[in-house]
Amino acid sequence: MSIAVKRAIRQTIVDSTSSQPALLSTENLRAEVGDYLARTRVRFAIQAIGCELLVPAHRPIRFRQSGVMPIYEETTTIILSYLIGRFGAQVFFDVGAGIGYFSRVAASHAWVDTRAHAFEMRPDPLRELRCNISSDSFADRITVHPAGVTDRHQGEIEIWYARGIAFRASTRAR
Repeated sequence: MSIAVKRAIRQTIVDSTSSQPALLSTENLRAEVGDYLARTRVRFAIQAIGCELLVPAHRPIRFRQSGVMPIYEETTTIILSYLIGRFGAQVFFDVGAGIGYFSRVAASHAWVDTRAHAFEMRPDPLRELRCNISSDSFADRITVHPAGVTDRHQGEIEIWYARGIAFRASTRAR
């Protein structure tokens, strides 16, 4: 991306997050998001020890698994990136964070200092989440909460979950 394009994007974000927010209709937001989706793509930098997810206007997000493309819902990733930049989101809550994919996308924004709160209660994904963010240059923007979150219960509750996969889809032709 050229320096001129980066400056234009940065100025657009600054203009859109000024102290005098303009009213934005649903139709206008839908059009903005559609335009952004049409012209934005995520890319990958493959390396010997893994790869980097390159989202425009974000710091590179490193993944250590070699041979694994770390993209999860490309459209959602691009929309999240756009909304953080467009509205200058200061806080992002990732409930059921898993390995922290969306927390890392939110916290890696280059021009908006978004603080992500990753809530994950399962031990294995929690361990992987902490490992994933440990070497991120934006790790100080992510707070990991080893907890489950719900809008229906107050207090504590015992939760049981399966460690394995109960069902596995077959890729063989029948």
